[in-house]
Amino acid sequence: VMAAAFSPDGSRIISGSDDNTLKLWDAASGNCLMTLSGHSGSVTAAAFSPDGGRIISGSQTLDIWDAQSGNCLLTLSGHAGSVTAAAFSPDGERIIFGSYDNTLKLWDAQSGNCLLILSGHAESVNAAAFSPDGKRIISGSWDNTLKLWDAESGQCLMTMANLPDNETASWSETEPKLLSASPNAWRWIGLADGCLRLPIELLDNPAEA
Repeated sequence: VMAAAFSPDGSRIISGSDDNTLKLWDAASGNCLMTLSGHSGSVTAAAFSPDGGRIISGSQTLDIWDAQSGNCLLTLSGHAGSVTAAAFSPDGERIIFGSYDNTLKLWDAQSGNCLLILSGHAESVNAAAFSPDGKRIISGSWDNTLKLWDAESGQCLMTMANLPDNETASWSETEPKLLSASPNAWRWIGLADGCLRLPIELLDNPAEA
């Protein structure tokens, strides 16, 4: 399994695998509800829309699925490398994908049009997430940085350096802080100056999801 995410109501789980498929699971019973096939490579990113009605997945291509029927609604292409991060905006209207090609691309979730290309990372982008208000995007990369972007203009607002091996990143719902994870640490980061707000805590197991 290369990627996994809960539905917004917690009742289902989507998982992506190196067998090129996604599987939708009942979170209570563990039963497989459906298998989503169509990717030609390992599925390395997956996420639900905020209303739980759609699923996005990333491999060599980017697919948008109906979460009830399992039908593929759209297939997007444009990254030069495999997709490693995926997230819906809070209103479900946009999607951000990060890739091995060192870029992020912002897409219209309905039309499939590419709205913005965010360039600046020197290595693979492994994490991407919208702010709770949908106005900003955070990205994490193997170049040991986190970057904060304006989701409308694509401008890079801040670069937070010396943060090794970023595997995932998310926003605090109530405070101007970010949570970043690497294979051996979690980090709280204040957005005002990009500085750590809590000491790094070493983990016994890698943090990869």
